[in-house]
Amino acid sequence: MPDTVKLTYELPPVVSSVRKGWLATLRFASFSASLFTLLSLFLFTTIQSRNIGLGSDPQSITVLLALAYLGIILNSSTVITSFLLIDRLGDLPYRCSSEESGAPLNGFVLTSSTTQLLKLYGAGPSWYWVLGHWFVSFLSGILCVSVEILLFAWLHEAATSVKIVVACAVGFMVVPLILLVPHHSRQRPIDSSQA
Repeated sequence: MPDTVKLTYELPPVVSSVRKGWLATLRFASFSASLFTLLSLFLFTTIQSRNIGLGSDPQSITVLLALAYLGIILNSSTVITSFLLIDRLGDLPYRCSSEESGAPLNGFVLTSSTTQLLKLYGAGPSWYWVLGHWFVSFLSGILCVSVEILLFAWLHEAATSVKIVVACAVGFMVVPLILLVPHHSRQRPIDSSQA
């Protein structure tokens, strides 16, 4: 049986604002992950073409190639998952406009995070799983490319000063990612029976 949809429905302002913020984040993450995928592809072809120039250690080349593959796969996964999450957020007004949605139009809602609020307003039953997949893919993809750049510079560059500068730059780049993990892990759903 088809849903009855209210055509003039609008999301509550707080939900709409959270939705817009997540849409912007996901679009930027998709764009960034695409660039990291291209960077991984570039490093992969460079490693393949300079196989002999990296030194005689075949294990280092194997690690570089594995990181390149992981960077390509994880960053591509981030792009695909971003599209899926953007699509789910795009459906929120439609899902909430049905008579059966049960999402409150005004008043107060007991929630522990913005992600839980979006799930309450129709992001879907697997919202947390897909969001977790996106988060792990995004962070892991960036870390793979970062370690790949560091290892490539360490093996390829002769000057110790260049190695140190690259190591410091990669460390500086990774610090915000490390700070992001505790923030994301604090956003846990609360038990609705406690309300």
